[in-house]
Amino acid sequence: MTVRKVFFSFHYERDVRRIQQVRQSWVVRERGAAVPFYDKAEFEEAKRRAGGIKQWIDEQLHGCSVTAVLFGRETYDREWVRYEIKKSYEQRMGILAIDIILEG
Repeated sequence: MTVRKVFFSFHYERDVRRIQQVRQSWVVRERGAAVPFYDKAEFEEAKRRAGGIKQWIDEQLHGCSVTAVLFGRETYDREWVRYEIKKSYEQRMGILAIDIILEG
């Protein structure tokens, strides 16, 4: 079976609680595999590094074959989400959009 490395793109501040459901799910990784998610502290560190956020995103996309965009009401307005989608498209990666908007 081919194992695919998936990059997750989402609006962290607005949607992180909903994303936790995905983060906690064994559906997205083999049981016992390393957790493929990054937290805000790592993102904040990337802001301070030479090359900044773009380089960090590029590093995270390396070796991935699919980008899963977990989108809510304001996701596409986020500069870095749009950059992640653009880079994924340019690298000919699969792009999967998952609606996380809850009614009510």
